[in-house]
Amino acid sequence: MKKILVDTNVLIDYTNGCSQKLEFLIEDQKNGKVNLYVNPVIVAEFFTDRNLKNKNELPRSRAARYLN
Repeated sequence: MKKILVDTNVLIDYTNGCSQKLEFLIEDQKNGKVNLYVNPVIVAEFFTDRNLKNKNELPRSRAARYLN
């Protein structure tokens, strides 16, 4: 099984609606095709993104809960 380290830019792009790569990766993880990992530093960078201060964007950020 592939191990994939998700970087901050992937999370931020997904939250901003610029990319659906994370959505596909999450689906692959649910289907047992990959294991996704996020370094704690990446999580901290992600949650300090200024766009997350918009309450309408926060629900999309919760997709990160699927990441190991």
